[in-house]
Amino acid sequence: MKLRILTFNVFFDEVARSVRMKAIGRFVERTRPAVIGFQE
Repeated sequence: MKLRILTFNVFFDEVARSVRMKAIGRFVERTRPAVIGFQE
């Protein structure tokens, strides 16, 4: 059994925020983690 855990610091800076959020969404969809931790 595998447990995939994913953590992200999502609000580092305002620069390219929309692009970064979309990229994170695509990554989450592709990797399908069981647990996700988002910071800031």
